[in-house]
Amino acid sequence: MARPRKRENQGLPQNLICRKRQRKNGKVVTYYYYVMSDKKEKPLGIDKHLAVLETARLNCDRVKIRENIITFVTVATRYHTEVIPLKAQGTQRLHRSYLKNLLAFFGNPPAPLDKIEPYHIKQYLEWRKSSTGSANNEIALFHHIWTKAREWGYTKYSCPSEGVQRYKIKFRDIYIEDHILEKIYYFADEQLQDLIDIAYLTG
Repeated sequence: MARPRKRENQGLPQNLICRKRQRKNGKVVTYYYYVMSDKKEKPLGIDKHLAVLETARLNCDRVKIRENIITFVTVATRYHTEVIPLKAQGTQRLHRSYLKNLLAFFGNPPAPLDKIEPYHIKQYLEWRKSSTGSANNEIALFHHIWTKAREWGYTKYSCPSEGVQRYKIKFRDIYIEDHILEKIYYFADEQLQDLIDIAYLTG
C-alpha cells in the first residue's frame, strides 16, 4: 500500500529507491536501496547500473514467491475489463479516474488482497484528504471491487472498508426556483410527479 513515489525515485525500477547523502568533504553521493517485502531496505551501493541489475534479479525472485498470491491489482484489472464497460459513459469516466488513484496507492507495490486491513483504508483517506469527496467515492468503488472479488472467489473476507469512518461532506442548500421545478415536473414520470407533489404539500 505504497504512496506514489517521490520525485527522486521516479524512473527507477519498482522497489528501488535512492537517497542523497553529503560527505564531510561536501560531495553529494547517491546511495541505492532495495525495499524488501517486509519493508526493510537492502543497500545496493552507489553504482546505479549495478543497483538496477540487482533490483531486476530481486524482483524476479519476488514474483516467483508471490505468483500464486492474489493482489488488488489482479482484481482491479478484471473489474476494469469486465465491469466498468457495462456502466453508463459518464460513470465509466469517473470510475476509471477513481481506479487510477486506488491503483497508485494499493498497486505500488501490488498489495496482496487478503493483507489489506481497515487501517490501510484509513491511510488511503488521509492520503486523499485534499479531495474528501473523491476520496469517499474511491472507497465506495473499492468496496464494490471487493464485493466482486468475493463473487469471483478471490477472497472470503469481508471488505476492510466496512466500519471505517469516511469524510463528512457539507452539501450546499440549493433553492429550486419555480421555473426549474416546472421543467423537472414536466419531464418527470408519474411516480416522480407524485413525489414532487407530496414534497411540495408537506413543505
